[in-house]
Amino acid sequence: MSRIIAAFAYRYEPDWLIEQLRENLSWVDGFAELNDRENTGLWGVRGARTHALIQIAKAMEPDWILYTAPDERLEDRAGVILRDLADNGPHSSYSFQLREMWEPEQYRVDGVWSRKFRGRFFRPDHKKPSHPSGLNIYHLKMIEPANRAERARVHTLANTWDNRARGFHYMLDERGLRLERIPAGREYTPAYRPYVFDVQGNG
Repeated sequence: MSRIIAAFAYRYEPDWLIEQLRENLSWVDGFAELNDRENTGLWGVRGARTHALIQIAKAMEPDWILYTAPDERLEDRAGVILRDLADNGPHSSYSFQLREMWEPEQYRVDGVWSRKFRGRFFRPDHKKPSHPSGLNIYHLKMIEPANRAERARVHTLANTWDNRARGFHYMLDERGLRLERIPAGREYTPAYRPYVFDVQGNG
């Protein structure tokens, strides 16, 4: 059976949120973790942080790496599906559809919100592109309106790697808002617990 290591970095997230991630991914074979809390800048250099995290994961000698974050949750059925892909799938990298949660059980699907995919499950020596896994990954940070505002602010100040032309005000724009409920059989656990993503004073 393939050895799967989940890799994530953390900084602003509370400890209990990280523990919930570990519970959500209790089926993996280990966790590669990067504590970024000593960083004094608004946001660390993303490429450097990602490289450091992947090196931590590779040192654990995985067959596959699952790259994630404390505020993300996979479907409860993900363990069965990803283990099958790891052992029997034809590709070396797989993507998830990123579902931006607007309520604990509903995600946004209008416009750009339905077109977000992330390559997060891969062999250490993988080459792009990723292939669809058929799974959702649920992003919890957008549930609280205060988090949407803070996320848009921080991205506007510090994001240098994507969406610069479009900007990040779209995170607060609810025109045309359309939500869909998580389908039966594709839920995540543990249940959502409200929290605030707060980096005020660092901008």
